[in-house]
Amino acid sequence: MGTDSHINLKERRVSKKILLAEDEPDVRDVVVELLEAEGYEVVAVGNGFELLDRLAVERFDLVVTDNDMPRMSGLAALEQIREDEVLRDLPVIVYTTPRGELVWEHVAMLNGVLVEKGSHGNLLEIVATLLLSK
Repeated sequence: MGTDSHINLKERRVSKKILLAEDEPDVRDVVVELLEAEGYEVVAVGNGFELLDRLAVERFDLVVTDNDMPRMSGLAALEQIREDEVLRDLPVIVYTTPRGELVWEHVAMLNGVLVEKGSHGNLLEIVATLLLSK
């Protein structure tokens, strides 16, 4: 069951498209590489405005966004997504550095999932869980 089931799982992931918003090029490259290595198609943008612009013209299965970005934070983008009739059910993962309960509670209130920045294994696990349930 090992190899065949792993191949089938990876084939299922290929059809899943993720929009990543991250303003730091080095971090963006690492996260793109991690997600693509798992078989996902990834489109990367540099801030929340670009994220929303891309969502307006292209369909994605999941959004992964950094919270701490210039111009528009991941949390602000999540709020906009939840207000949109078409996008409101889109799964969103917000990752950030741990800075207190406010961000964590706000993300949960908006039906998002929060991941601590730098915990890539946890991020991959949550991405897989959210996309396999779709």
